[in-house]
Amino acid sequence: MSKRNDNKNLKHNKKRNVGIIYEQLVRTISENIIDDRGKEAEKIIDIVKRRFAPGSELYKEFRLFNALARTRVNEPSMATRIISEAKNAAKDHDEKVLDREKSLLIKEINTMFDSKLFYTKQVPEYRTYATIQTLLNDWRCDRVTNFQRVANFEKSIHEHLLRDGDDYNTLDSEKTPDVNSLTVKIMSRKFSDSFSPVLTGEQKSAIQKYVLSFGDDVATNNLLYEVKEEKKLLLRTLNNYTAACRNKIIKGRIPTILENIDEFSPSKLDDSTMAKYLTMINLRKELSEPDDE
Repeated sequence: MSKRNDNKNLKHNKKRNVGIIYEQLVRTISENIIDDRGKEAEKIIDIVKRRFAPGSELYKEFRLFNALARTRVNEPSMATRIISEAKNAAKDHDEKVLDREKSLLIKEINTMFDSKLFYTKQVPEYRTYATIQTLLNDWRCDRVTNFQRVANFEKSIHEHLLRDGDDYNTLDSEKTPDVNSLTVKIMSRKFSDSFSPVLTGEQKSAIQKYVLSFGDDVATNNLLYEVKEEKKLLLRTLNNYTAACRNKIIKGRIPTILENIDEFSPSKLDDSTMAKYLTMINLRKELSEPDDE
C-alpha cells in the first residue's frame, strides 16, 4: 500500500507547476503576437498581471521558483545556503491559499484555451522545473515521506545553481524566454497607439524595463527612480526653455504644463505611470531639439 502511495507522489502535475504554467502563458502570448492577434495577447497579459499580482501566494511561489531556476553561483557553499533559505521561504507560503489561487488560474486557462493545446506546449527545462516544483511541495509538507527523493532533488538543484553560465541568460537581460522581444513588442504597440505613432529608442528601452520588472522588486524600484529623475530633468528643461522662449502663446501655456508635471508623484509602477513617463521623455526630447523657426 505504501509503495503505491509513493508512486502516486512521484507523479508530477504540470498544471500546478508555477514555472511551467507561467512559461506556457508567455509562449501563448508570443504565438498570438506572431499571428498578429494583439487583443488576444493583451488578454493573456492581463491574466498574468492579475493572477501573479504582488502579494498573492502564487506571486510568492513564482519568485521563489524563478530564483532557484535562474540563479547562478560559483561557490558550493552559496548554493547550499540558497537551498536552505528557499526551503525556509517555502514553509512560509499559505498552502491552502496557494492551492486555491492555482485552481482559479487553471479554471481561467481552461475557459479561455483549448487545454489539449495549451498544456502540451513544450518547456525546454521541463525536468528542472519539475524538480523545483516537487521540492517546493515537499518542503511545505509537515511530514516528508520520501527523504530519498528530497535528497536527490536537492542535490540536482545544487548542481543546477553551480551550472556553467554560457548557455543561460542573466536575470537582468531576460527574465523568461520570449518576454524580452515579443511581450515588449505588444506593450510598445499598446503605448504607441495611445499617444505616439513612433516610439524613440529611449522610450522602447523604458518599456522593456517595465515588462522585465515584473516579479522583481529591485527592478521595479529602479524604474520608479528613473521616472522621478525624468520628472526632475523635464522640469529643468522646461524652465530653461521658458527663459529662452519668445513665442508668447507657447510661453503662456508653460505654467500649466509645469503644474501638471509637478503634481505627478508616482508611487507605483503601472500602465498609467509608464504612459506619463513616456510622454515626459518625448516632451523633453522635443524641447531639447533646436528650434527651426
